[in-house]
Amino acid sequence: MATPSTPKGGISGGDIVGQIVGTLIGIGFAKDNAKQQRKLQEKIAEMSLENQRQIQERLAQAQTDIERQRIAFQILALEKNEQLVERLEKDKYKSMVIVGVGAVALAVVIVLAKRKK
Repeated sequence: MATPSTPKGGISGGDIVGQIVGTLIGIGFAKDNAKQQRKLQEKIAEMSLENQRQIQERLAQAQTDIERQRIAFQILALEKNEQLVERLEKDKYKSMVIVGVGAVALAVVIVLAKRKK
């Protein structure tokens, strides 16, 4: 038999109210979840922008580091070139001294050879 609160159709007003309350609570949870998902997506997007900015900064820093290294290598190459030129100049002067001493020695030998004749 049917209870006094249940009509003959089998659905009571309490069941309908329970269904409505349950639906409203479900909608509330869905809205909260959607809101949290939007916040999470915004944070991910912000993180992505932040990561992109950091990557760009690192790339710029790397390019400046490469430029600094290139300049340093150029300076070292110039210094080595200057050292090489200085050594060649010293060798040139040594060669000139040796040729000069050899020429004087040859002249002395020629003079001594002419005197002996």
